[in-house]
Amino acid sequence: MSESSPGDWRVDWVRSRDIPTIVNRIQAIREGTLSGKNTGGSAPDPDGAMQLLGAFARHRETLLGLQSEGFSPLDATAVLSLAALTRPVTEAAQLAIEQWAVESRRSGAPSLMTDSIVHDVTAQRIVPEVAKFIVECRLEGQAALVTKALNAFVVMSSGRTNFDKAQLYISLRAAGCTDEAHEVLRLTLLQAGAETSAPSIAGSADQVGIVAALHHLSPAETLVEDWIDQRMHVGRQERDTIALVASLLIGERDGDRQLASHVGGNWKPHQLIDLCKNLARRAQGRSSGRTSLGPPGPPLPAGDHLAGRARECLVLVRGYAAARADTDLPEIIRLWHQSSELEGTLTDLLTDIVAGGSDSSRPRSAEFLDALQETLRHRGEVPPRCCRELNAAAAVLVNGRETGEQVAEFLGRVSRGDLTHAAQAVNRQLTAPLLNTETGDGCEAAVERFVGYICGLQALPRASTLTFWALRTLSDPAAPARAPTGWVVADIAARVYTEASPDAGFDLLERCLENEQLLSEEDAANIVARVRLGAMHGDKRWYPLLGATVGRWADTRRRERVVRELRRQSFDTDAEAIIHSFQ
Repeated sequence: MSESSPGDWRVDWVRSRDIPTIVNRIQAIREGTLSGKNTGGSAPDPDGAMQLLGAFARHRETLLGLQSEGFSPLDATAVLSLAALTRPVTEAAQLAIEQWAVESRRSGAPSLMTDSIVHDVTAQRIVPEVAKFIVECRLEGQAALVTKALNAFVVMSSGRTNFDKAQLYISLRAAGCTDEAHEVLRLTLLQAGAETSAPSIAGSADQVGIVAALHHLSPAETLVEDWIDQRMHVGRQERDTIALVASLLIGERDGDRQLASHVGGNWKPHQLIDLCKNLARRAQGRSSGRTSLGPPGPPLPAGDHLAGRARECLVLVRGYAAARADTDLPEIIRLWHQSSELEGTLTDLLTDIVAGGSDSSRPRSAEFLDALQETLRHRGEVPPRCCRELNAAAAVLVNGRETGEQVAEFLGRVSRGDLTHAAQAVNRQLTAPLLNTETGDGCEAAVERFVGYICGLQALPRASTLTFWALRTLSDPAAPARAPTGWVVADIAARVYTEASPDAGFDLLERCLENEQLLSEEDAANIVARVRLGAMHGDKRWYPLLGATVGRWADTRRRERVVRELRRQSFDTDAEAIIHSFQ
């Protein structure tokens, strides 16, 4: 019971009067026949009546039997609500216990007053006080009240956030109420799963999920993950738990990565595939039935948040599954291939495996892929194309390879049917840093890698064809890119000439120099300047090459400007080779 406030006549008055007198006084103040303090007539004073009710709620020793003593149901509810929120929380707990003792004896009658107290405490008091309320009820052996409080706190209409619920879990566990803490977690997770819907996702993008909230409060523990694992081991709950995890992933905006990492990296292959199938169905806007996630269709409708989140989560889980050891991967690949829901995404899985999975900075080694393919060959349920697609995926994964020679080595593992497509993908990636750039540290590294790649190609069975494709990608880049600068082209050609193939070096120069639409006069002069620094300039093919390319440019003014620039730099013999060709 609260302490009295000095000078407040209401405190002593509500303590000393019987309830019928108080009820009549409140009604009189409302109707205006009495003032809030004097006995003379006055205007109606509803605020004064509310203040008197508040004093009664805070300072009356006992609040039982209010309705039987004359309080209206609304006033009785208001008094109990004010008492539950303004008195010390231990008194609020005792008030609930006393009210429950009265109402629970009425067979079949609703416990409206008790429920009102529990609702107000769980919805409006701070989390540590809610925990103290529950602890007090537990100590008094009031299991039914504890259950009421836990359900009232977790239910969506309470207005409590997932962060509130995570705090209550931590507080109850610290107070020794382990069972109650686990019940909070169970109810919260089930509630979070039930709330996963398109409208709620659209309106809760900024809300923290329970996984993220608990991870923030206790980053060293895997509280949700451990609860899920325990539930997976309970008979006949595996399917429901998998569906729950799918819902949690979709609903979590900040905790999806932690949860995806756990299930993707630790669940048994069949459990993992069932989760991915569930997500695949939701990505198609279905809860069950066959679906396909093959070639991407048109963009998702603007309001289809649920399907979009499901697709994101499927990719996330797949990435963590792909990071597993080779002992798990063959079974995952087998089950993935056999799933109709995951049809069309096997290549995506294999690509993730080659990349090393989510959070990996380095792709898988050749030794790892060899061991995996050897295991796959001994599994009759896995189609032979899996090994071919692994090799193709490994070849086009250029980022992470240390040298160009390594890139060429992986390309050499690709089957003949996949070679053209793989080589084109590799060539585009290796030439991209060489386009629209000047010499510098970044460009030098790109040149080093491309030259190493050309050198590595010389050891492959189709070396000449592969080399031709690579040099063509550099000299004739697809729009909207333009050709690399003349110095870069000449530097690569000179190094290819000396380190890989003299013919390939000249072939690159010929393709670039004859393309007058993409090559500027400055670029042409820079090519000559770079060639003069190396062995190519002494090759008997050099001067005829200049005459057959620059010497035959259709734009005579541009051609003459190249000649003037060469003479300015004292490259007279090179200028004469161009002049001789058009005289």
